Amino acid sequence: MTSSWVWPAIASVLLWTPLISTIMIRRSGEAKRLTWAPSARAITSYWPNWADLIRCLIALATLVRWGTLVRAESPDAGKLVLLTIIAIAVMSFFIQAYLVLSRRTLFVPLPLFIAAAVFVPGWDLGVFAVIVSWAFCAASKKFDLIIPILAGILMVGGIVLGTSRIDLVVAAFIVAFPQLIAFMSRRRLVLPSNAVLSH
Repeated sequence: MTSSWVWPAIASVLLWTPLISTIMIRRSGEAKRLTWAPSARAITSYWPNWADLIRCLIALATLVRWGTLVRAESPDAGKLVLLTIIAIAVMSFFIQAYLVLSRRTLFVPLPLFIAAAVFVPGWDLGVFAVIVSWAFCAASKKFDLIIPILAGILMVGGIVLGTSRIDLVVAAFIVAFPQLIAFMSRRRLVLPSNAVLSH
């Protein structure tokens, strides 16, 4: 694998192709009623989430590996790498979210943000952040909080562990970005689950 731009192009194709969960919800015709907060069981038993997660993990792993190689060859290219990763991830969010859009809700491609949390700041911190945020939300049954909790753990955990600040800021921004858009557009974030289709 080299630092060729072919790799971010491949990652873009993987991320910009509509997620299976997005397609399933759009076909269900329930987009205007997506207001139900799913449970852990509803999210994990929804098979498109697993297929989407695998695809997003491969895409983000490819992006981060490409970025590492580019920065190793040219340290001055760090900003370009980070901006490229942010741009691809943010564009992916808009593609997925606006395919299933209503006046009250905003669809969140959760697998994308889990993948970003795992790979951008480093898989050890990322996996820890995902597990802790997931456990907290499952225990409290408030999965609408998973994104802000995940972003918070990435920032606090990174400061404690001494992870690269730039990578942490990028990871936290990508994860928290849908929360910001939802706040600005006055919409409620909706996570993909089988409860959405059966509501």
